[in-house]
Amino acid sequence: MILKAHLFLYNFLFPANHVTELQVNSAIANAMASATPRAAFSVDVYRIIQPSLVLIQVELKDGEKGLGSGVIIDDAGDILTSLHVVDGAAKISIVFGYLVFNNQMVPEGIPSQV
Repeated sequence: MILKAHLFLYNFLFPANHVTELQVNSAIANAMASATPRAAFSVDVYRIIQPSLVLIQVELKDGEKGLGSGVIIDDAGDILTSLHVVDGAAKISIVFGYLVFNNQMVPEGIPSQV
């Protein structure tokens, strides 16, 4: 109803440029179809950290296996991950791209969960 009122007013003020409701709806649909929504914030974060992501494979003392992820945080290759990923691990392997680093160590005295 509001659209019809706007059309009436537009056609009254600009009689040479008659616009129909169908033309307005079509223009709105075309504009909305061509609008590309911005990527979610999480997608932007992933694009930024993706080159430094690592897969962490662990084997616990009882033989149970687990997976986690981490992020390389400096030039020395230090990796930030959650403590629960590596806590109690007997063996740790880091997968970085096509490279696999076996028998990695967890520093002693880690104060808390990230």
